[in-house]
Amino acid sequence: KQWYQRRVAITAGRIYGAGKGLACGMLRDNSEGLSHDEITEIIDGMFRSTKGEVRYPLNKMGKTQATLHQLTDDGQTITEENLKVLSSITGYTPYKLAYRKRPVYAGGSESAMFNQLESIARSAAPETPCLKARITRTLEPDIIKDDQLRSRINWVVQSSAVDFLHLLLVAMKWFMKEYAIPGRFTISIHDEVRFHVPVEYRYETALALQLSNLLTRSLFASKLHIYDLPNSVAFFSGVDIDRSLRKSVGDDCISPSNPLGLSISYGIEKGEELGMEKLLQNIDTLRHKSSLSQRE
Repeated sequence: KQWYQRRVAITAGRIYGAGKGLACGMLRDNSEGLSHDEITEIIDGMFRSTKGEVRYPLNKMGKTQATLHQLTDDGQTITEENLKVLSSITGYTPYKLAYRKRPVYAGGSESAMFNQLESIARSAAPETPCLKARITRTLEPDIIKDDQLRSRINWVVQSSAVDFLHLLLVAMKWFMKEYAIPGRFTISIHDEVRFHVPVEYRYETALALQLSNLLTRSLFASKLHIYDLPNSVAFFSGVDIDRSLRKSVGDDCISPSNPLGLSISYGIEKGEELGMEKLLQNIDTLRHKSSLSQRE
């Protein structure tokens, strides 16, 4: 479990702008028997396959020269190594051939995402793609230039997550009002939201959460000009239905102060986790006169 959390941290760190040094340190702390060279090779490979390699956009003269000497494979960008070669051949400094201060990533499975994050973070007025929330003026590029880039990239991700939460809650409020589901929003913890509802409305509320996620995901995707929404992201992998606030519906929460667990000590049974497919299979078990049935 601890190593899984470390892997999540490494992945999140990449997205938020953390470098290879941090990733190497995390892997070293959780990988006995790996040498320094082996760890470096693993992390280099991970960054290369996901983030891609750093390239520099060529200016007009750079495009002409790089194409002439066959040192660019797309006619638009050039690697660090090839830029040095091109500079040596032509006699021009790298700054005369490419935009060195605005590198891009290419060749990785997530290169487009990293390029977009940096594009937003480096823009004159950084704002979230969906709700157009602006960054604080003290971190705008005209104030701090290229400083705090990692913090600005982190802001794009975290503030977009806040946009997602707000839209999800608004959608849930509409569904609960429209279909007369009695309940209330209770708490949000990182990437979780919790609602209190009567037990007979549990499946209706779970369905409302799934549909709220579908609407929110659709809006986010359309704002990024993505018009196909895979089933794997359209719905939550699972919605927890439980009488207790715990990390997992199957966790009996045995601890030094609760050695017998919730089931024996308090009579609290395990909850259930339903994905969209299982939820649809349970639709027939909705209370007899559900608000959804009335709408139909």
